[in-house]
Amino acid sequence: MGRGPPAGRRTGLLLARADGEGQASAVGGQTAGRVGFFLRVDDFDATHARMVAAGVEFVGEPRTEPYGRVVVFIDVAGNRWDLLGPAPEDRTVRSLLGRLDRHAWTGSEPAKRPGPCPCPSPPPGARMPDALPTVDVSALRALIAADPATELVDLRTPAEFGGCHIGGAVNAPLAEIDQHLDRLTAHTAGRLVLVCQSGDRATRCQARLARAGATDAAVLVGGMNAWRAAGAPVVGGTARWSLERQVRLVAGSIVLVSVAAGQWWGPAVWVAGFIGAGLTFAALTNTCGMALLLARLPHNRSGRG
Repeated sequence: MGRGPPAGRRTGLLLARADGEGQASAVGGQTAGRVGFFLRVDDFDATHARMVAAGVEFVGEPRTEPYGRVVVFIDVAGNRWDLLGPAPEDRTVRSLLGRLDRHAWTGSEPAKRPGPCPCPSPPPGARMPDALPTVDVSALRALIAADPATELVDLRTPAEFGGCHIGGAVNAPLAEIDQHLDRLTAHTAGRLVLVCQSGDRATRCQARLARAGATDAAVLVGGMNAWRAAGAPVVGGTARWSLERQVRLVAGSIVLVSVAAGQWWGPAVWVAGFIGAGLTFAALTNTCGMALLLARLPHNRSGRG
């Protein structure tokens, strides 16, 4: 029995009926129990879900290999197949560094950023300019439309990034930036736009890059708060609390508990004073030790919603 391709298509599937008992007995065992057939799909997760719902028998759980996503399934005759799909897009700092290196190798030039264009990066140790570049939501949307190669670097935790981010952005938590400063500053060339929740982390990262010699990385003013308020498109998952919101919860809870405990044990109120001093120091130095600690917790290091 044969089935030809639909009209206008170039590929088809030929199904041959077993001829005699000898061929029939070999059905399902042609490859001696090894994977001998391959089904490649564009949307791996959706196809896998549909097949599971239809009762297809799978051997093990899906896994990610260098060539893509894969899982073994067994057809009605007992043959083993590989269900194959494209590898999930790598949106980590390592993928960003790889693309920057390739840009440097090919010598490709980025489009100019809307508005005044900063001068080329000075050598490390040179005096920082008085004002580092920023970009608002409308200007960033125009920049992305004009130059799709623009690199959006989201400095939030993987959990925040997984909950909601700008399409095409790379997740590079602020805590990981220092170990990659040399390569980032070598190839930025006006390509980087730094994004966080409110703009604070992006501004701190921009200062670090500038001190290392890269003064042309821009900051999205207002961060994701401004982006979402403007109704700009986002890639969303399960809603997660931002790091700033977690800091407010933890700090406020400690103050509340210490003040309440102070009704029975006076020295407990000093804990509230310590938290207040820490928040004051954080505001004056534009750093936050509590945020750094919270960012290391497992729920913030996982991007799964």
